[in-house]
Amino acid sequence: MKNKILIITIIILVLLSITAIVVIIFSRDDYTNVNVDTADIMNNISVSLGSDIPPMMQLDEQQVIDEYNIDVLKLESYIIKIPMMNIRADEIAIIKVKDSNDIQYIKDKLKERLIKIENIFEKYLPDQYELAKIPLIISKGKYILMSISEKNDEIENIFKSYFINN
Repeated sequence: MKNKILIITIIILVLLSITAIVVIIFSRDDYTNVNVDTADIMNNISVSLGSDIPPMMQLDEQQVIDEYNIDVLKLESYIIKIPMMNIRADEIAIIKVKDSNDIQYIKDKLKERLIKIENIFEKYLPDQYELAKIPLIISKGKYILMSISEKNDEIENIFKSYFINN
C-alpha cells in the first residue's frame, strides 16, 4: 500500500512539474518573433488618432543624438516625432533595439529626455507641464514606446496590438 501511495505521489509531482514548465514556456512575453516596421506603427498611430494629436515632425539621426543622447548604433530602427512648435509637450518615440540587452539603456535615455521636457514646460506652460508629468514608456520584445500625449491610452493600445497573437 505504501508503495502505491509513493508511486502516485511521484506521478503527481512529475505531472505538476511538467505542467509548470509548459506554462512558463508558453506564457513568456518576449515577443522575439515580432518583426514590424517602427514607421508602420507610427503611421497607424497618426492615422488612427488624426487631429487628436498635434502636427509633428520626425527627427533625423543627428537630432536623435542631440535631443536624446542615444547611441543610434544600438538601434535597429526608430521613428521619433516631436511637435512642430515648442508650445506642446507631446512626443512619440517608437524604437527597436538591435539587442534586447539594450532595452534598459534606451529606457534610461528616454527618461532623461522626459525630465528635460518637464523642465522646459515647468514654468512656461502649466498645462503642458502637467501632461509631461504623465508619460508612457513600455517595451515589448525589442520594441520601446515612449509617449507624451493626452491620448496615451489609445497610443498604447495601438502599439500593443502589434504584439497580440505573435
